[in-house]
Amino acid sequence: MSTYMMILSLLVLLIAAIGFVYTLKVTRLQKTLKGNQDTAIPKDVQEGAYKRNPIFLSYIIGFGALLLFILYLFFKFY
Repeated sequence: MSTYMMILSLLVLLIAAIGFVYTLKVTRLQKTLKGNQDTAIPKDVQEGAYKRNPIFLSYIIGFGALLLFILYLFFKFY
């Protein structure tokens, strides 16, 4: 392995370790602050949980584009 690849590998491992430790600290802090009780979810959030979620929107748009592409290929070649 070249010197540059070894340096980059160590840098990636260092960043991953720092991220892991930071994540552990944040989750421990949230557990101690929140305790065992959940807070109430606002009504607006409950009603729009699926409509306004960007993950669901990106899946819907992505599968819609995939479906259009499949239909395009179907009508072009058959």
